[in-house]
Amino acid sequence: MKGLKPVLLLIAVMLAGSGCASWSHGWNMKPYKASGKLDVAEVKAYADRLEKAAVTRSQVQNLIDSLEYVLGVEPGNFDATVRLSQAWIVKGMGHARDTGERGDSLRRAITLAERAMSLKPEFLAAVRAVPDGKGQVRDAVSTLDASFAPAVATWSMATLLYFEESLSEVLKITNESVIDDVLVALSWMDQNAPGFGGNVSLALQGVAAAIRPGAEMVNVSEDFDAAVQASPDSMVNLWLRATYLYRNFGDKVSEGADLKAIRDLKAEETPGFRPLNRMIRLMVEKKSMR
Repeated sequence: MKGLKPVLLLIAVMLAGSGCASWSHGWNMKPYKASGKLDVAEVKAYADRLEKAAVTRSQVQNLIDSLEYVLGVEPGNFDATVRLSQAWIVKGMGHARDTGERGDSLRRAITLAERAMSLKPEFLAAVRAVPDGKGQVRDAVSTLDASFAPAVATWSMATLLYFEESLSEVLKITNESVIDDVLVALSWMDQNAPGFGGNVSLALQGVAAAIRPGAEMVNVSEDFDAAVQASPDSMVNLWLRATYLYRNFGDKVSEGADLKAIRDLKAEETPGFRPLNRMIRLMVEKKSMR
């Protein structure tokens, strides 16, 4: 029996390697259904207030519920769709109870960002034109104009976070093409919306390079540094560099410097989605107290 253990382990690895990183694509997503007869204007106002104040898990969930109600009434609301995607990122990265909930939350964020892109008919037609239902964002992102940058940036972030935080090391190797797909989207960002969101596309290019299997720190720092230099007031850029460059490669001194820079910023005055900035600030404060 003991001799079977290495064989069983090898089989398990092979089975894991045959898996793929997948989620329900936004262009196939069924519309939300609004339950009850609430005044949608009041729900929007409530969601706006939550965005300015949400810190706890329950507050973030209330924000999610409010935005889902809005989309149940207004399925074509691009802004609410993107904000809901971002709220799921906040729940997954800042308030998930376990790795399973984190992965589920990030997959929801990816799906919703794709849904937002699919609100443009040309995008939807391009992605559905790919045979056998195998269309991807890379096949259709070129049909979008700069007004869709919030969706593309959010999709890129959610996808990279899902890859790094939710996939096993084996699945990262077998699904490295996910990173290449994101780089197509980030190239679109550079061409159509340079500087968007505090130059977040530069930081995300850094993440894509840093989390690629076999990456070395000396080869992946340039985009992170460029993003922080271009937008030193961006909590997101500092957090991405601290986490996916310095933490991942064990540079605790530089990580600490970026975390201190985040503590010196005010979440409400930095670019980006406010609940995400507050999540970052809260995570940094908790880390500093350990």
